[in-house]
Amino acid sequence: MKKQQVSLFVAFLMFGALELGAQTEKGRFMLNLHSYAPISPNAQGLLAPVNSLGIGFGTSTIKVDGFESEAKFTNFGFNTSAHYFIVDNLSGGINLNFFNQGVEPDGGEKLTSTWFLVGPEVRYYFDLNTAFKVYVKGGASFGQAKFEFDGSDEDATDLVQFGGGVGAAIFPTRNFSVNIGLNLNGLNTTSGEGSLESTDNYFGGGLDVGFSVFFGGNRGE
Repeated sequence: MKKQQVSLFVAFLMFGALELGAQTEKGRFMLNLHSYAPISPNAQGLLAPVNSLGIGFGTSTIKVDGFESEAKFTNFGFNTSAHYFIVDNLSGGINLNFFNQGVEPDGGEKLTSTWFLVGPEVRYYFDLNTAFKVYVKGGASFGQAKFEFDGSDEDATDLVQFGGGVGAAIFPTRNFSVNIGLNLNGLNTTSGEGSLESTDNYFGGGLDVGFSVFFGGNRGE
């Protein structure tokens, strides 16, 4: 009787390992939701400080020639992507980055900036055990940053972002993972036209947190 119980337990563990290992098999789909923030804390001199999670609020202080002013700001940003596993452990898809910030100086007019970028992304997973994987990712995205000052639209800034990252995926269940990692990205911003055109380049990194949902494939849900 004990031998039968042990055999059943071992079979259960092996079946569970196969199921968890099939999370990133060919033919499956993956939806991701992660943190996002512009890598430059003051790109174009128009953004208040931004933490790497992309969500927050606070007060920034500017000092110029002995004059000091304060401004309240709020940040909200996220990255979402949809992937398909082309082969086992390798997925390709489309990612979308969104960021919005409102800055309101004391006694001044409110400035709102909205960033929207979209582009391709690839991700590769390395299996370490049945509930833990390491992944690397890379991609590029293209879009614009639009600025609104006291209700009136300003000229848009063109954006090109490229880079990648490395992270760890923890699987409490077969179809869901919690992700934490580090991103390294380059950002190119272009504003104005003709002789007034201005181009800036930034490079930096930040914490990347989020989660993923897996579904479909030969094994179904």
